[in-house]
Amino acid sequence: MSWKDVKIAKKLYIGFGSIVVLALGIAYFGWNGLDNVTAAVEKADSANRLIKIAADCRIAEKNYVMRNDDKYADELRKHIAEGMKVASELKAILNDPVDIAAIDKGLADFKNYETVSEQWIAADKEGKAALQDIVVAGRQCEKEANNLLSSQKEQMEQEFLSMESHQKLSERVDKSRAANSMLKMILQIRQHEKNFVLRKDIEYAEKITNLVKQIEERAVATKATMKNQEDRDRADAVYAGVKDYGYAFDIYMSSCEKMVTLEEEMVASARSVVELCSELRQGQKAKMLKAGHSAIIMLGSFVGIAFIIAAFLSFIIARGISKPVSDMAYVAEGISTGDIDQTIDLHSKDEIGRLASAFRKLIDYMKELAGAAESISQNDLTIQVEPKSEKDVLGNSFLTMINNLNAIVVQLNNSSSEVASAATEISSSAEQISRGAQNQEQQVTQVTAAVEEMTATIVESSKNAGEASDGAKGAADTAANGGQVVQETIEGMNRIANVVRESVENISKLAESADQIGEIIGVIDDIA
Repeated sequence: MSWKDVKIAKKLYIGFGSIVVLALGIAYFGWNGLDNVTAAVEKADSANRLIKIAADCRIAEKNYVMRNDDKYADELRKHIAEGMKVASELKAILNDPVDIAAIDKGLADFKNYETVSEQWIAADKEGKAALQDIVVAGRQCEKEANNLLSSQKEQMEQEFLSMESHQKLSERVDKSRAANSMLKMILQIRQHEKNFVLRKDIEYAEKITNLVKQIEERAVATKATMKNQEDRDRADAVYAGVKDYGYAFDIYMSSCEKMVTLEEEMVASARSVVELCSELRQGQKAKMLKAGHSAIIMLGSFVGIAFIIAAFLSFIIARGISKPVSDMAYVAEGISTGDIDQTIDLHSKDEIGRLASAFRKLIDYMKELAGAAESISQNDLTIQVEPKSEKDVLGNSFLTMINNLNAIVVQLNNSSSEVASAATEISSSAEQISRGAQNQEQQVTQVTAAVEEMTATIVESSKNAGEASDGAKGAADTAANGGQVVQETIEGMNRIANVVRESVENISKLAESADQIGEIIGVIDDIA
């Protein structure tokens, strides 16, 4: 089956169906492109969130260090947990193995950051506890050194007042100097302690360590010179305090070193997360732009192809309908002006083809009736017209007209014979009447002439009688009676002349009627 044999409705269904399919294709590609762009935007947004979370972790960490508040440690844990959750969600929507490997590395960094941060918080707590112990031990050392120094000063004053020997006073002075020296070193330790806490400079730690050793040695040496048990106990107390201080400081130093190391690992992990997320964000941004560009190109190409296909289908369908309809409209317009010499060359099995076939049948039908009418106009009533159906008003009318004309011709033939006979008789009668009219006209002429002569004679006689009236009165009466008779005769003659003229007019009209009858008979003969 060729395209022109396809029904118009099916053509329209095919055309609109193709347009719908193309529209669905456009919608699919547009949606797919938009989905890819949306997914890339979502991934880039998740990467941005990870970067922000890593920054928040660093802020919480700094706040914890500066403010020594556990709520910032809780915030740090919260941010780390959120970062791991976002990283896991991002991994679930990633498709590129490179991106998945990067987010796995980011998850590992977050996990390491979490572990290290907990260790760092523990080390910080340990260091803070050790620092507290340092403060307590330092204060205790300072107190014990002050007590020892005060005791030595009191004893030196008593010995001085009691006028002890110079050697004994000198020994007491040495003991006081030793106590004072330990107190100064303890104060130096406290100062270095504060500097170290603030600056974390190893130089201060070394000075503290050296001073602790010196104080321990000085306390032992001082104790050896003490003879008073209380003084010896105070020297031991100074030694024990310095020992505790050194131990606490070692713990604090160890925790600080751990915190430094752990902080470096935390910073490295945080930076790694930020770098990975930045790379991932850049990658997702590039993919987003690429997906958007590809979607635009694909959508534009598909729209262009769809437009071309739709335009082609529309042109084919529209031309397949409009051109044959236009041709048949031209034929119909020609038929409407009486030109039935038309030809339709369209042959198809669709509705247009059926319409063209019906037009061809109509043209043949009109040509048949036109031929019949032309034959009738040429006095050929032998033409045969067959109506196409009972509803064929024109065919039935033509058939009825031909039958009626044939009946009229037969009647006219019969009537023409009778009219011809009547016309012959009328013609003979007219000739006789004409001849009689001529005789009457001659007689009237003669009578008129005689009457005129009689009139002249009577006038003349009248004149003579008038002249002779005076001579014979009786003759006058007789003449008067004769003149009356003559006048009556003249009037009678005039009436006869009028009758003759009317007869002539009637005969003339009868002749004209005979001529008209002759013309009618000629027409009838022509029709016959």
